Amino acid sequence: MVKIAQFEDLEIWQKSMDLAVKAYHLTKKGNFKLEYSIQD
Repeated sequence: MVKIAQFEDLEIWQKSMDLAVKAYHLTKKGNFKLEYSIQD
């Protein structure tokens, strides 16, 4: 059994962070950045 000492140990948290990084990189490019203020 896997021991979870902190929330960063949760696989779902790790996957959500990967998804957040990918979304950040996608919205950082091109017209999306100019048209939507998702990063402000």
